[in-house]
Amino acid sequence: MDGIAELYRRFIAGDDECFEAIVAQYYSGLVLYLYGLLDSYQDAEDIAQDTLLALVISKPPFKGDDGFKTWLYRIAANRAKNHLRSERRVVFTELTEDYAASKECDPEALLIQTQENANLYAVMKTLNKDYYQALYLRYIEELSLPEISHIMRRSQRQVTDLLYRGRESLRKKIGIERSNDEDI
Repeated sequence: MDGIAELYRRFIAGDDECFEAIVAQYYSGLVLYLYGLLDSYQDAEDIAQDTLLALVISKPPFKGDDGFKTWLYRIAANRAKNHLRSERRVVFTELTEDYAASKECDPEALLIQTQENANLYAVMKTLNKDYYQALYLRYIEELSLPEISHIMRRSQRQVTDLLYRGRESLRKKIGIERSNDEDI
């Protein structure tokens, strides 16, 4: 059992301070991941908070079959999908460019420090949602194929294909010619 899973076990047993460590460890990355799925920073924050609140209220058991992070991201992904289903009928007004570029609202400015990475992330967000999700989980969150497979509810072969197609699509969008020694 990893350290965070142990913290969660202690939290369920009544040690509330352990939950603060879990939030500190995962909140920012969870928001960024959800932002890529939802295209709304506010919704991403809401779903991340809702996911963590569910841990506090219902205290679902962590069985340990997968890593804690994989389990938490799967819960968040399910909540995001439910949110998207319920919001399909609603039309949102785009933010003005000045407000969207402010550090208060822009997760890239908050979580990605270099301009190169910010540009890469912006291009990633234009990809097919499945490509984005697979690439984000693999290269930003550094999860393994089995973990990504579990989060996305796809076979490892399907995830491998999504990663390949996502990298190829990303290369085309940013104009990188494929070479043997170069990997995004």
